[in-house]
Amino acid sequence: MLGTPILRLLEPIRKWAWKRLTVGEHSGIAIVDLSRAQPARQDFLRRTAEALELLQRVDRRRFRRVRDCLSYIVHRELPFAYGQYDPQLSACYVDFTRLDFRKDPNTILWFYAAILVHEATHAVLHRRRIPHSPTTRERVERLCNAESARFLRRHTRKAGDLWEQIMNRPGRRPRAWTATRWDSLAALWQRRRATAQMANPQSGANGRQPFRSDRDSTSAAAASRRSP
Repeated sequence: MLGTPILRLLEPIRKWAWKRLTVGEHSGIAIVDLSRAQPARQDFLRRTAEALELLQRVDRRRFRRVRDCLSYIVHRELPFAYGQYDPQLSACYVDFTRLDFRKDPNTILWFYAAILVHEATHAVLHRRRIPHSPTTRERVERLCNAESARFLRRHTRKAGDLWEQIMNRPGRRPRAWTATRWDSLAALWQRRRATAQMANPQSGANGRQPFRSDRDSTSAAAASRRSP
């Protein structure tokens, strides 16, 4: 990773580049596409607007947090994650093509909105100068996951429980935390290579979904059927 001073020097260049790659705007948040999955661009734009509208409709407090704390929602490949917060530019990165909307679009839309809640909670903690360090990161992640789960329980209790069960599964996060720089670069290269070859805008990436693994797909579908 680049050091913080270097990132600060690069901020004007990044903002200029992102302005050119902005594909939309919603609630004052710029929607930027840096992904190689070009066929997914319109779907990313549409689903992001839908996720923000869902948040605004069912959970105004957490919607305000997302709106006030995130300046950008950016589609880009991530080596180990589905979402990531960038404190330098108040940006939420989303590896959108990992989300598979084909089987149960309503439930996946809720989980997409939950990713935005998760990353906006990271933004709040960063603004309060709560560090994300080796000694605090487990607690920070659990707090952010708890906020996403509280939002999802407005859909069904099962959905919120499922999020916490999968996101807090033992051993899930250490892979990303202990990866070397070269491990991360190799994983990122594989992700970008896979998404560049995508022909279907709604195709999911290889590997399990964070909330829709093969084992959990039945539970997620059941949760959707119980939507109020």
